[in-house]
Amino acid sequence: ASFSTVSKYSLKLIINFSGTKIWYHKKKKLKRRNMKGYWMAIYKEMNNMDDIKEYGLRAKAVVEKFSGKILARSDNNITTEGENSVRISLAEFPDFDTAQKCYNSNDYKEARKFLEGSVIREHRIFEGI
Repeated sequence: ASFSTVSKYSLKLIINFSGTKIWYHKKKKLKRRNMKGYWMAIYKEMNNMDDIKEYGLRAKAVVEKFSGKILARSDNNITTEGENSVRISLAEFPDFDTAQKCYNSNDYKEARKFLEGSVIREHRIFEGI
């Protein structure tokens, strides 16, 4: 477990147990808030747009099947640090475990087949608020 306070003048305490945040305030009851799970895909190169479009349709359906949603996808981005990219996408899930389960699902593995030979990308799964 990790502990932190919001400020030294506040009586608010945040306790993090394996991704579940518990907020405590002196005058209020405990509130639980799960950490969300996210996918971030950073595309370095895209070649076969027909296959990429098919991947997008299939991947979106799988993400929604796991109660996720596509938050953003853009070809219009500026690299301020690091390597240039041609597209970035971001998806949100109810929690980190669900994001992992979706990525490892057979349905998503089938969708990913459309990316083989069509893109060079980095894909990350991370936890956040």
